[in-house]
Amino acid sequence: MKTDLLDQLKAPFPAADHQDRVLPGGGKWFFIPWQRIRKRLNEVCPDWSVSYSDPVIVGEYVVVRCQLTIEGLSREGVGNDKAYPDKQTYGTPIERAIADAFKNAAEQFGVGAYLDNQEFVIKHMQNKVMVAPTPILISASRFGLRITLEPSPRKQVKERSLFKPQLQRRLAVEVPGCL
Repeated sequence: MKTDLLDQLKAPFPAADHQDRVLPGGGKWFFIPWQRIRKRLNEVCPDWSVSYSDPVIVGEYVVVRCQLTIEGLSREGVGNDKAYPDKQTYGTPIERAIADAFKNAAEQFGVGAYLDNQEFVIKHMQNKVMVAPTPILISASRFGLRITLEPSPRKQVKERSLFKPQLQRRLAVEVPGCL
């Protein structure tokens, strides 16, 4: 699979595409609806395909397995939902399990994987994060230098604070011919 295709799949969704749900403790969890993920797949790699297992009831849950194939490469995700929900919700339990399985299979390709870092998502939603929390590569090929700046996993990188001394980071410089 091509790197540029993976980068497009992994890219954070626009803030407006996110929805939230209230957690039992009162907090919020931001997510991307399956329809937005389908739209991303249609735009980036329109020849994708998907198949689902038959739903299985396991205890109180309905469970479905999804196989998503992009450019001949397949990944699977499992989805579930309460078979007998306590309150009325949108769609049937099987439909919700299918949507969950689809999102989990897409995440195996990196789609929406950043959602596990809710601190990043909240800052992204507030349009405060200008640079994703990934290594930054500065290359001066004319001189054979390679500099990589990696943000600390505990702090987000902001465009204007990238070189402030208090920002925890690791700096690696590679010079050819030197140890």
